[in-house]
Amino acid sequence: MSNGPQVTVVIPAYRRQRYILGAVRSVLDSDIDRGTYEIVLVADAVAPELEQRLTSLGVRIVLVDAAAVGETLARGVSAARGAIVAFLDDDDRFHPSKLRAVQQLFADPNVVGFHHGYRRTDDDGNPLGVVSDVAPVRAAFPVPLSRRSAGWVRRKGGFYNCSSIVVRRLALEPNLALLRQVTNAQDFTLLLLLQGPGTVVIDGTQILADFRTHVSQGTHLFRGHELVPDHIRFLAGTVRSFYALQRFAPTEGVRQFARCRTDSYETVLWATTGQLVTAGPSPAFRAVRAVAGNLREGDLRNATVLAALAGLKGLSSDWALRLYIPLKRVELSVLGMTTTDSGPESIAPN
Repeated sequence: MSNGPQVTVVIPAYRRQRYILGAVRSVLDSDIDRGTYEIVLVADAVAPELEQRLTSLGVRIVLVDAAAVGETLARGVSAARGAIVAFLDDDDRFHPSKLRAVQQLFADPNVVGFHHGYRRTDDDGNPLGVVSDVAPVRAAFPVPLSRRSAGWVRRKGGFYNCSSIVVRRLALEPNLALLRQVTNAQDFTLLLLLQGPGTVVIDGTQILADFRTHVSQGTHLFRGHELVPDHIRFLAGTVRSFYALQRFAPTEGVRQFARCRTDSYETVLWATTGQLVTAGPSPAFRAVRAVAGNLREGDLRNATVLAALAGLKGLSSDWALRLYIPLKRVELSVLGMTTTDSGPESIAPN
């Protein structure tokens, strides 16, 4: 690795350029030698003035006409020259110590994946009340992840936020074709698609990135007691992404985990809107399977909510919404985030 960059920072950007310079500068503020890392921006388009500034900062730009975030990430990995790939959403920021921590951890050739804690900020970059959704624990699991270990990682928050994920390029490259099909839940997919031998390290005790939270994100949008179209699209896109992972999973453990997530999001969508995205058994059967799957993974909270939503759906979708929306508002409030009752907006995948 001495003949080139050790780390490639891949920054995906789609129909948004407002934050890109801030993301790039956060990488350039790293407390390691500039020659040990490169920055690759993968975007659908870049304004000429911005392109000139980025080029002057040594950023390599890859243009790709792809709305699917998985395709954008896959193109970034394919373009990477570093043996290690660190992902950074275009609206997030690395802390100065991030890449040094990555170099130190991946000096162990057995490590093929890493997820760390992050600090939530508002749209202006100001810290929110909760430091991180990731539990302050450290653990390592063999790759590929089993269903049991994947369930543990999910419960501890160790899948959320692409800007907290780093992979060894050779461990992800064999499954880039599957990554290209992902439109949502790309943070889950990156770690689930890693091939062994090796381990993935989950370390919520290290806060190494800022995660910018926008009220326009699909998980935050409501209108009174109704779901706006962007929120419904978020749920449907997540179902499709996990369904693709379920169908082409590299291992049985990943397939079972992905099926549970497919059933879980499908149950939420069906209970609150009456819609289904994938073909298969009856919605009631999928709801039962989702509850059982979450119990098997040790997630009593999710299992209880899904059972309640399915039961209320027996009365009407309106009753299910009366449970789902207040629960979602409370969950976001606990994380220091606000919800909005404004009309639907065009959002970027997150």
